Amino acid sequence: MRGIVAKIKAKEGREAEFEALANGLVTESRREAGCLSYDLWRSDEAREYVFIERYADEAAAQAHVKSDHYRRIGRQMGALMDGVPTVFRLALLESDAGVATEDQGRVADGYNDSARAMLVARWLNHFGVDDARRLDLGTLGAIQQYVEDGVPPPERAA
Repeated sequence: MRGIVAKIKAKEGREAEFEALANGLVTESRREAGCLSYDLWRSDEAREYVFIERYADEAAAQAHVKSDHYRRIGRQMGALMDGVPTVFRLALLESDAGVATEDQGRVADGYNDSARAMLVARWLNHFGVDDARRLDLGTLGAIQQYVEDGVPPPERAA
């Protein structure tokens, strides 16, 4: 499984245009073979947006960036961006806690509450909090989806 997180800042006063184009990209991308999820989030930071994408495999992720709609809409969105996007490319890690493998894409049978609680704790630690109430609803929703799918947080760079 391949995950991609892209953080983009829109030019001041161009947010509505950016959102319209970005929502069009979401709609088109969700129709792609191998696209498991493709969501657009608005950050709490002014003019900042985050795409959270999941693909069945690397081939599906590559097909996305080569698609006509990605190239067409991406060029249009580029004119509305304030700076260069920050992109994180993520690979799902298999663990002995019953987390989904790349082939399964979903939580494996036997993934118990203890393993799920450990994964939640890892995600909270990733965001630097010990209490989920300190996170916004968008972040909590993303964590919930990742835990349901058995996706661990990315390793932090040293």
